[in-house]
Amino acid sequence: MTPKDDINWTKKASALAKSMLALESVSYKELSIRLQKIDISISESAISNRLNSGTFSTTFLFQIMTVLGKKHLTIPDFTEGKER
Repeated sequence: MTPKDDINWTKKASALAKSMLALESVSYKELSIRLQKIDISISESAISNRLNSGTFSTTFLFQIMTVLGKKHLTIPDFTEGKER
């Protein structure tokens, strides 16, 4: 696999987290409020920066899932159609 064929994992991570929020109609502001309830202090702009960069930690993803009430995560096959 050449570099140009590589999957952009940061974009995929960003899209996955953003889609979870969109499906629940939760804004970054609302996410900030919900995270505060579990003692995670993060501003709306910091959430935006993390999700737009796609370089957030798995811990942050689990925190988002927790406040959204998600117990399972379905990850699409991002390599579908690519040689492995």
